[in-house]
Amino acid sequence: MSRSLNMDVNTNLSRWGCEVNSDGHLEMDGCDLVSVTREHGTPLHVVSKRGLSANCDRARRSLRDALGDVEIFYSYKTNCVPGVLEIIHGHDIGAEVISPYELWVALRLGVPGNKIIYNGPHKTGESLATAIRHEVKLINLDSLTDIGNVVEVCRTHGLTANVGVRLCPSYGWSAQFGLSMENDEANRGLRLIEENEDCLKLRGFHVHIGSQVVDVSLFRRAVAEVLAFVRQSKESSLGDLRYLDVGGGFGVPTVREIGGLERRLSGLVRRPFRPPDPDQCPSFAEFGAAIAETLAQYTDLFPGGPTVIVEPGRAITSNTQVLLLGVRVVKDRKVPIAILDGGKMNITLPTSFEYHEILAASRMRETADRSYKLVGRTCTPSDSVYENVKLPTLEEGDVIAIMDAGAYFTSFSNDFAFPRPPIVLADNGTTTVLRKRETFEDVAARDVFV
Repeated sequence: MSRSLNMDVNTNLSRWGCEVNSDGHLEMDGCDLVSVTREHGTPLHVVSKRGLSANCDRARRSLRDALGDVEIFYSYKTNCVPGVLEIIHGHDIGAEVISPYELWVALRLGVPGNKIIYNGPHKTGESLATAIRHEVKLINLDSLTDIGNVVEVCRTHGLTANVGVRLCPSYGWSAQFGLSMENDEANRGLRLIEENEDCLKLRGFHVHIGSQVVDVSLFRRAVAEVLAFVRQSKESSLGDLRYLDVGGGFGVPTVREIGGLERRLSGLVRRPFRPPDPDQCPSFAEFGAAIAETLAQYTDLFPGGPTVIVEPGRAITSNTQVLLLGVRVVKDRKVPIAILDGGKMNITLPTSFEYHEILAASRMRETADRSYKLVGRTCTPSDSVYENVKLPTLEEGDVIAIMDAGAYFTSFSNDFAFPRPPIVLADNGTTTVLRKRETFEDVAARDVFV
């Protein structure tokens, strides 16, 4: 890779399915991203259909090779855009939802109940009734209260629910989610399910350890903790166990978390963040192999072997979406400031805690030799995109690309001061609008003007 490109010499554009075209512009799926902004404006999200399909196929093939009987459910909270979800579901991947809205979206898209898993620490009675009537594959129970609520809904409406129990591992997101194995909470939950076995059918167990996980040993440890608990609980009736839901959180090679101390040091010495080492991020195959290796030690727990459920989010969509922002003002300071038409306060929140590659999409053949502070356009010093990033010399009208915008960017976006941007699908040189640009009328649609 030539150093003349405005990116680190070790960065490989193919990781995002991109290349540099003859005009020196960033290109994705045959679409010149600068030209796309001329048609659709900025800010703008662009999704790669080819990349999305490739990731889905890679996940299915790799995880099935490693685990055999496996089902994949995409985490809706990661990127709940119907046009994106339709492509994912077209690859035999189900829906993992955490809210009544996400459940509604899945059903609206025609996802059958046996391809839906309902997670979350609080599920409303109305949404539980909807999920049970549609015979969702699993409702993963997060607390004793959650169990009681499902029982109440079942008895009120004369329904029976297929349920799983979410368990807390000893690390990761342990304290906030699931039932604790360290005290009597999980055992109390199993007893409560057994007492109500006429309406609750226990089908499996669930664990989820976090996000952007790049250490496969953490999955081995979590699965081992859950299965050891299941083994010691086998003395009581655990029903017809069929599923082991290992959650998601698989890391992606081109993103890493940035801690507060690192951020402060970077600002103090004016040094760009260190990019992640893509070779340190395990593949789907490696994650699957680690889980399979641990499962092999507990073959006695599931008659015929369990169906493993995996709930990836960012590993499916992160590198398939780019956020394009326009440079609106350049201020000559000790460290030049480029004011973009989007920032942390409305559409780039993940850049406040993650490393993301930043490229000058309109100047890809120019050397990145000048440090810039990138900010949004709201009147607050908190509206930062990146404090210190090396780019070519920028001018007003240039286009900045934030890579790996397919995980949580659209989910965390809001209409603070400005309407939200559109989303288009890039496919073999053409674009299709998946979400229209929000208008002032859209923003104020629920308000009452007096």
